[in-house]
Amino acid sequence: MFYNHIMFLENISLILMSPCIADEAKIRFKAELSRDIAEMMPYLNAVIRNATYNPGSNTIFYTQGVRMITLRGKSLAVSKASDLTDAHKIMDFIKETVNHAYENKDKITPIYERRVRATALDIFSYLPRTNCKKCGEPTCLAFAVKLLLSELPLSACLPLNNGTEYADKLKEMTELVDAMGLVSR
Repeated sequence: MFYNHIMFLENISLILMSPCIADEAKIRFKAELSRDIAEMMPYLNAVIRNATYNPGSNTIFYTQGVRMITLRGKSLAVSKASDLTDAHKIMDFIKETVNHAYENKDKITPIYERRVRATALDIFSYLPRTNCKKCGEPTCLAFAVKLLLSELPLSACLPLNNGTEYADKLKEMTELVDAMGLVSR
């Protein structure tokens, strides 16, 4: 079966790989994109929900699990990738994301403004702050960090999700988590 699909970005080539400074069990790498994606940045800012976009430098930064990913022009930089296989998966994902955004430009409302990502303290302010440990973390602040890193879903906070006492906080947290592209369930 032939699938006619527009390739804005043909390929991404690995140009440098080294041990990660932040975590010696991981790697960091740089890659070169076959095309400058500057014109796609506002669309990617709309599609990558947890992105931090800097229009001044035309850069997008976001996390994917523990990985830190930066896109700029024709370059891709990633920290905390697991290994070479993981690096290739990330490059494939970026290529698919850019091409998908390009194919659907007419359906995407580009976001030209800088989006600022919430911090663990921002998330903490919406939590019940009971430090009940029911989520498996020692404190609500530790839970907020894990939620921000997509290591725990919002549903793991049992006091927030049980009953009506925190219904308003749950509604606000769900909106925040969805807006950031984090895991809610």
